[in-house]
Amino acid sequence: MIKSPHNYKNYFYNNITNIYDELIYNNKMKKNFNIYLYKYLVNFNLLQTNYPNVSKKEKRNPIYVTSMSNKFVSKGIGLIKSIQKYFSNSSIIVYDLGINKYNLKRLKKLCNVIYKKFNFKKYPKHVFDLKNYAFKAIIIAEVLRDYKAIWYIDSSVSFTRSNLTDVYNAMELRKSSYILHSKTFHGIVRATVSGMFDYLPSNIEKMIEKKSLMFQAGLVYIIRDNESMKKIIKWYVLCSLQKECIAPKKSKKVCSSLTLNKYGYNVDDCHRFDQSIINIILWNNYKGNMTEYTTNIENFYYIERKRKEKWNHLKMCK
Repeated sequence: MIKSPHNYKNYFYNNITNIYDELIYNNKMKKNFNIYLYKYLVNFNLLQTNYPNVSKKEKRNPIYVTSMSNKFVSKGIGLIKSIQKYFSNSSIIVYDLGINKYNLKRLKKLCNVIYKKFNFKKYPKHVFDLKNYAFKAIIIAEVLRDYKAIWYIDSSVSFTRSNLTDVYNAMELRKSSYILHSKTFHGIVRATVSGMFDYLPSNIEKMIEKKSLMFQAGLVYIIRDNESMKKIIKWYVLCSLQKECIAPKKSKKVCSSLTLNKYGYNVDDCHRFDQSIINIILWNNYKGNMTEYTTNIENFYYIERKRKEKWNHLKMCK
């Protein structure tokens, strides 16, 4: 394990070549990642050469992770309720992105919940803007420092059954240890502003030709191994911490015409921020073979972005 150096200034000076090499995604990059982002790779243990093996039992007993601001608490209650119901022996880590005192008091009393306050001050200023979702990759990296297998789930998702044997069986057949499940209705390129490809170059024409579908980033299963940490999460974190990568100029989430030419080029600055990042990285890593990092199994969860649930019927333990 690479330990965090106490004096980064001296460390950078003495190791500048190696540091630059670690920040090169591929030789077609048009823009480089800020060298000072290297310290986060060290902090998240993303520069290890070998990660411990993960047993089948560990893979099938993951920690659940979500995050929410106060605006999304009423949605997150539904997620927590489903985990208490279907995975009563498991824990869910809830990252606080700005929850008020009333809701926080109740959240901390819930069974199964491990509360964590997200420390925005440790990261670049753009991470404070929740609309670019830069926090998500950071949370995933933080949790994988301590756990070998995780589900990261957005607050609008709920599980619908306890037996996930078919899901785990399907995931074990994939090459990737970072698995997406929920499809969108449009292509990767159509919802990605071109500036992101300056940092994460890809074969855009091939993506369009293959009608490469974008998958949602709010329901993912990840195993901590060399494949996921070095080839996927490392770049997910770097792009998220580089403002011009995750949120190129003119990026906007609200798109007026995604159904038109949905597998074509980006024409209106429509952008999916963290979702665009992870889809590009996975597509590149598996050479466009999406079956290696997706399951298409959709009968174990549902997504309800407009739901508003109350604290009633949740299990309290404190």
